[in-house]
Amino acid sequence: MVLAFAVPPEFAASTVTRAGEAGRQWLARLPAQVEALYREWSLVMDGAPMHGGLSVVVPVRQGGLPCVLKVGWAGANRDQEDKVKTARETGPVTARSVTIR
Repeated sequence: MVLAFAVPPEFAASTVTRAGEAGRQWLARLPAQVEALYREWSLVMDGAPMHGGLSVVVPVRQGGLPCVLKVGWAGANRDQEDKVKTARETGPVTARSVTIR
């Protein structure tokens, strides 16, 4: 069974509360953009999406290897993106981080 990405309801609610109509529009585009990243990077969803305040983290597999895909609001959590990149370089799990406008 292939899993499809769905925006976590709590993340959607907090995004709309914080960003209003711009957040609503971003959320409307998010599933298609995540699915496009799956195709571009040959990722297969491997668990339920998790989230923080400004980004969604999806467990995925790439060529059988465990990975995570972090998708965040444009300009958000730059320090967190740097930590994800560092984890990718040194840890057992590969991370892909992308910011979507």
